[in-house]
Amino acid sequence: MSVLRSLFVPTVTLLIVAACGSSEDTPTKPVRLHEAPVSPDLVATRGERPLEHYQREVMLLNKWVKQAHLSVGTTSSLFQVLKESRDQTGKGRTLTTDQVASTLESLVKQAANKDSTTQAAAYLIADRVLRLAWRPFRFTNVEQRPQRNQLQGAGAESFVIEASGESEYAGDWLRDAIKLDPRGPFGQRGALLEIESDCASGTSTDNYHSFITRLDALLAAPADSEVKTTAQLLEADAYRDIFVLAHGVGSSDVDSTKFLPEADVAKVKAIALYQAALATDSTSRVARGGRLSLDRLVSGQPLHYTRFFCLGSE
Repeated sequence: MSVLRSLFVPTVTLLIVAACGSSEDTPTKPVRLHEAPVSPDLVATRGERPLEHYQREVMLLNKWVKQAHLSVGTTSSLFQVLKESRDQTGKGRTLTTDQVASTLESLVKQAANKDSTTQAAAYLIADRVLRLAWRPFRFTNVEQRPQRNQLQGAGAESFVIEASGESEYAGDWLRDAIKLDPRGPFGQRGALLEIESDCASGTSTDNYHSFITRLDALLAAPADSEVKTTAQLLEADAYRDIFVLAHGVGSSDVDSTKFLPEADVAKVKAIALYQAALATDSTSRVARGGRLSLDRLVSGQPLHYTRFFCLGSE
């Protein structure tokens, strides 16, 4: 990652520790056997659970917040929001939805006159925090329209899902980060997060190739080694998906005949990309997931999982 001017905030460490868990609220669910510890990976590994997702996001924000030049007050408020977003039911929260909206609005406004990389960092942070806070702070509900309007004024649109009547964040801040810093560390991280959130059906290889094309663009000029390795792992996963969908994964929801012509080439490309990524990173949790896929592809063992395939997608 590019080294930017950082702001040391003494209170942040304590808040992050509180957000990630204390002796009173440590989950009782045991760690799975041979499970790799949560690491600050940009994207999720297979089988990531909600608490693990939360912990990984907090680890990432711990790194990014130092590079966004935020005020001490905004930083402290930000991590208090994170702490109270841990339980997605909203249990135990003391902040109001007004306070959360104002904290995020302040974060974005502070970056308005900064350089594009710093602005992108602020937008990326705001995006991740809002996603975690959206449900526990009831931004979903109709009565929170004033707070959603406040966020909209700061650039974060929302829309109503007809089936549930709930409002959903549209992801504008993530797209803003990408536009502001397309060749920089935060814009490219935003692009990887956007790709990770996409999915494709089992009717054609077209969307899988669209993911690969977008990842190739990042690999042509990655901002840093983390961007490069993450893009390699995601592209390897896309090729792996083509291979496994050609061999029966997804059952009746997949037309395997559409994937079979590319299966052998996709396997070779997936193996090469996993090997390239693992040459740089062999310890993170997502890299260990890549190692498992690589070992199965090389040994000929079946794979029963995908990253980008989803039911009901066009």
